Amino acid sequence: MRKVQYGLVLAAGMLMVVVLLLAFQIPLHVVGNSFKAQDDFLNGWTDEAGNAVSLYHAFGKDATEKTFTRTIDGTYNNGRNLCLITHNIRFTVYLDDAQIYDYHPVLGGIYGKRYGEALHTIDLPTFSEVREIRIEAESLRSDGTSGCNEAWLADSHMFMRHIEESSALRLCFCVLAFAFGAMLFVIGCVEDRMRGEMMEAICLGAITMIVSAWIGSQTMTMRVLCPNPAMLRVLEYLALDVLPIPVLLFSASFTNRQGSRIVAAGVFLSALNTVLSIVLVLLGLIDYSDTLIFTHILIAAGVAVVIHFVVLSIRRREISRRKSTYIISAVSILGASGMLDMLRFYLHKGAGGNYSFLTAIGLIIFSTVLAVYEYRRVIEMQVRSSQAELMQTLAMEDALTKLGSRAAFVAYEKKLLERKDGFCLFVHFDVNNLKRVNDVYGHAEGDKHLIAAADVLRESFGENGHLFRVGGDEFYAILDGTACRADYIAGTKTLAKAQEAYNVRENPPVKLAIAHGMAEYDYAEQNPETAERLADSRMYEEKRRMKAAENA
Repeated sequence: MRKVQYGLVLAAGMLMVVVLLLAFQIPLHVVGNSFKAQDDFLNGWTDEAGNAVSLYHAFGKDATEKTFTRTIDGTYNNGRNLCLITHNIRFTVYLDDAQIYDYHPVLGGIYGKRYGEALHTIDLPTFSEVREIRIEAESLRSDGTSGCNEAWLADSHMFMRHIEESSALRLCFCVLAFAFGAMLFVIGCVEDRMRGEMMEAICLGAITMIVSAWIGSQTMTMRVLCPNPAMLRVLEYLALDVLPIPVLLFSASFTNRQGSRIVAAGVFLSALNTVLSIVLVLLGLIDYSDTLIFTHILIAAGVAVVIHFVVLSIRRREISRRKSTYIISAVSILGASGMLDMLRFYLHKGAGGNYSFLTAIGLIIFSTVLAVYEYRRVIEMQVRSSQAELMQTLAMEDALTKLGSRAAFVAYEKKLLERKDGFCLFVHFDVNNLKRVNDVYGHAEGDKHLIAAADVLRESFGENGHLFRVGGDEFYAILDGTACRADYIAGTKTLAKAQEAYNVRENPPVKLAIAHGMAEYDYAEQNPETAERLADSRMYEEKRRMKAAENA
């Protein structure tokens, strides 16, 4: 039944995930919009000199301001919008001479000198004739990459859906990876404060969060969801700036080289690079992209340090085989994919394109391997914890009688020392003639005699006191609470009846007889040993009386 319940809960959770993914990926079929098709508007423009141009990378390195014009037939336009994805340009759109759109973001400060990519859906008025559309644009870059990455004449809702579909799955995974990294990071921090030696989990969690945030910030779905593209750009660069720090600290912790000067120098340089980037950008002296080369060098150096330390540790057999299999494979795949994307970036000279695709694949594998590793590690920790709890239970429970052990008795005494007011009763019990039972009838019969004694004591004092077997044939009951004296009187009466009932029912070869002595312990005295000695003395007095009665 439990497996069925588990399966139903799992199926319900997976159903929600599947439906959510389908909501992003499968479009709703709509009938009735005759202009639902998208027309490419990236080409077919002319510049001031009458040359045919494309809005894609429309600016060369020799011009910062340009005007682009083209005609548009209103007969085929009704119901559609001019939809653009611009890349670091300020611009104004005119229909004939009437301004219909203006985009001049205020930059500087924390944003730097550029905003990255931005989406625009520009409403066009209804008209039936052929009219001229003009874009007056200013480039924010001088490397020839500014312009429009996409331009369409399309229904704005369909355009946005198309944009969301292009990267929704990648963003969903980034969100899941970020959540997994955050969970690993938090668990690592909590466990590190409690037990220490969890820096690896903290660093791996931080790496997962940083990489997933970097990839997610570049998705077009985030461009739709976030109203501030400039801040997404800041996130991209700062994520890369701080990435070497957890990478280096992970390599040091994983290979037990926390005192390495190489790691200390790398962490210092990465922190310095991050701080200087922010300060110089705030002062307006540079843009984030100007420090990208230094960031890439630090990331590459961090990966090289990881490889060096891991290879050295494997050669010296300083890390376990299973641990190295999981962690090294995960980090290697993520590092290799990141290096390949970095190489692609420089081969294309930073021109527009997706330079996080391979890293995204690497992140999927990285997170999956880490999830498997952490799952197995948690299972092992739970097994060890269960074993520790079992050992603790065995230590606190007498194996034969299932009463509290000597260790449990000592632990309970320590709790009593914390009390300042009131009192309790120590009752010391001893099973008579146990040695004779063992010597004459064997230890199996002796064990049976002790179990019977424990059952009788449990019946007599178990509901109102705490019972312990503190030695071979010695037991203790501690009765506390306001009614402990009455509980003791009632318990002794029950004890006499229970012994007699057992002897009649089982007819053991040696009658069960339990001697006892009681002493009162005042919590203000803070010395339970005095009460123990008194209870012990009184028990032996009764034991002598009982033996004398047997011999009479």
